[in-house]
Order: sequence, then C-alpha cells, then structure tokens
Amino acid sequence: MRREDITAYSGMEERLLRDARGQGAPAAAGGPGGSAANPRAEIGAGAGHMTRDELELALRESEERFSAVERYLTDVIWISDLSLNIIYVSPSIFYQSGFTAQEALKMNVSELLTPDSFQKAVELYESELKRAGETDVFPPIPVELVVEQRRKDGSTFWSEVRLGFLRDAEGTPYGILGVSRDISERIRAQQAEREAAAARAEAEARERYAAELKEMVDIAAHELRLPATLFKGYAGALRRRRGQLREEELDSVLAQMEATADRLDRLVRDLLDTTLIENRRLQLELTDINPGELMRRAVDSVAFSGGEARVETVPFEEELTLRGDAEKLVRVLSALLDNALKYSPPLSPVRMWCEPGAGAVTFNVRDRGPGIPPEEREKVFERFYRGKPRGSRVGGMGLGLFLARKLAEAHGGRLWLEEGEGGGSLFRLRLPLGQAQGAG
Repeated sequence: MRREDITAYSGMEERLLRDARGQGAPAAAGGPGGSAANPRAEIGAGAGHMTRDELELALRESEERFSAVERYLTDVIWISDLSLNIIYVSPSIFYQSGFTAQEALKMNVSELLTPDSFQKAVELYESELKRAGETDVFPPIPVELVVEQRRKDGSTFWSEVRLGFLRDAEGTPYGILGVSRDISERIRAQQAEREAAAARAEAEARERYAAELKEMVDIAAHELRLPATLFKGYAGALRRRRGQLREEELDSVLAQMEATADRLDRLVRDLLDTTLIENRRLQLELTDINPGELMRRAVDSVAFSGGEARVETVPFEEELTLRGDAEKLVRVLSALLDNALKYSPPLSPVRMWCEPGAGAVTFNVRDRGPGIPPEEREKVFERFYRGKPRGSRVGGMGLGLFLARKLAEAHGGRLWLEEGEGGGSLFRLRLPLGQAQGAG
C-alpha cells in the first residue's frame, strides 16, 4: 500500500470516529489548504522541519490508528483498481460476508455483488468516471448506493456503500475507495413496516367493505319494502273491489302496479350490475344506435315516475350512430334524468340535448335544482352516495350515478358534472363514435 493511501485512511479514520461519536466535522485549520482540511497533508505539512525519525514515528502512529480502526470497525473499508479488482479490504469483511480479507483480495467486485446490483454499480461507476474532472474537489464528495451483496455461504444481504475515487497528485483517478455498511436490519424493519401498513390498509378496506355491505343491505331492504307494500295494497284493492271497479279505475291500478314493477326491476338490475362491474364480468351487447333514439327511450323510461312531462328534449337530427349496448346506454341517460327530477323543485323542467363533436357526441342533462358545490361533484359518482337536499328526503340506493359512470367508461366514454348556466346542475356524457371498450 502506498504511503498516500495510508494518510488518506488516517483522515477517513478520523471522520469515521467523529461519525460514530455523533460529532460534526471540525473546522479546517489554516484555510482550505490546512492540514485539518486535507488528510494527505497531515504528515507532509510539517515535513520541512521534521527529522527522519520523527517522520517514521508519525507514519507508524498513523498506521497504528488505522489498524485500530480495522480491528474494531464493523463497516468494511475497501479499495479496488479501475478494473474493479479488490486490492485492499479491511478484516471486517469476514463479519459481513464470511470471506476473509485474503480471499477477498483475489476477487473482483462482480463476485461480491448480485448481478443486478453489479450492473447498477457499473452504471454508476461509468457515469462518475466520465465526470471525474468535475468531481476533483476537496474534501471529496462521495456517492452512495444501496446494493445486494453475496455471502460466502450463498445468502445475500443489503448494504449501503459510499464511494469515491483515489487520485494521484494530478487528480487522475487510479482506484476506488469504498465503505460498505450492512443495512439488513434497516431493510427488514422497512419491509416489516410496509407489510404492517399493507395489513392495516387491508383491514381498513375490509371494514369499509363490511360497512358498505351493511349499508347496501339496509338500503335495499328499505327500497324493496316499498314495492312489496304497494303490490300488496293494489292486490288487496283488486280482491276487495272485484267487479266494482270502473274501467278507468282498473287501468289506473294496473298502471301503478306496472310502474312499481318497473321500479323493482331497476333496483334489482342496479344491484346485479354493481356486482358484475366489481367482478369485471359486465358484458356489452353491441349494436348501432342513433343518439336521438337513445334520448327518446330514456324519456320513456322515466314515465313511470311521472317525470316524462317535465323533460324537455331538443330534437337531434344528425345522421350519426354510436356503437354500444343500447339498453345500458338508455339506463345511463335514465339515471341522469331520474337524478335531475329527484333533486329539482316540483314541476320545474329538466332539459336534455345532444351535441355532435369531433369523433364523439355529448349528451347534456340540466336541472333547475339547488346545484352541487364543487367539492361534492365527484362524490355523487361514488357508490351509495345520496344527496340530501334541504327539506326533503330523497329515496334510492345511491347506485344510479355510480353505475352511470361505470357504464359510460365501459363504452370508452366520460361522465362528469358541471354547474349549470343560471344555476342547477349540468351532467355531461361524452361517447365516442367508435367501438365500445367493454368492462372486462
């Protein structure tokens, strides 16, 4: 080993000991060129007035200090040439890897690292070698990386390595000086924390799902109870007044029963489609559809609730066709109309129109309700979300808009909410004039 290497190690020894004691670096004595700022000058700074014996004594003391560091340091100090052959390693490598220092001196860095870590180290080394002229500063600025090292028994461990070039008097690199620290415990602690965080997240997700499931059952029980009650009432009326009802009274009762059946059918379909979407099993039956026909069918679908008379539609005369599942797209528009009718003042109109665009059409449904604050606009598309307008209780399971967005996305479209001009809410559904994507 060359003498300048020993003096460099002496400086590293002082820095390592300061780090171990938790102390900061001392101020440089005599400015940037002073001996405290430059470890290589420790011995040479006073060489002009030292005798040969004094110089040899100073060298022996430096070697003794370094030997003490070698014996007690748990980190591994090592040097390689520029071909990454190990030319010096501290005895502590045995405690890290099981290799003796003598064995390691016959090895290349590639034999001490896993292939992936060696590739990462080589990329860093080549990058630093290209900019070696820029990094020739004192004190040197080490680079750090985390690598997976091999043990003699074939196992591996993670280490944190600090690296820097050894340079000659002209500043040209001739070797690499490294300090390796086993961070296996830190990695295990981080992994344990990640696993614990994942377990907590999974437990929270299960709790949320259980709460949502309970909420869905509670809502479904309430919503399904109403149609059952209505059917029972109508059946009782027909039985009690059999033969006494006039034709128009009978038609009215039967119409109410039909509307109730439609309501029940929608509730059941919403529940089934929610399950299919969450399990990625929703299938689309694709056909060519005219946007105007979709709007007409959507208006007809809300007739059972008496909303047909309140919906104003702008005729769509364009000769355009969509490729999609007609029944499901009608349900999307029906959900938007139903939502607008629920949250609008009684007898206020709901307007629907369609706008052609570049490769797409955009359906619009605008109401005259109280509107939705910006921070709430994404929440309306969440499962089981139900708005609560002042002074009223709105029924429903909170699945309509959730399903509407999912069905829109299954067709490669987009559904969003804006503030309506002059107040109220404006729902916009954009669908491409191409092939639907499907929902998985």
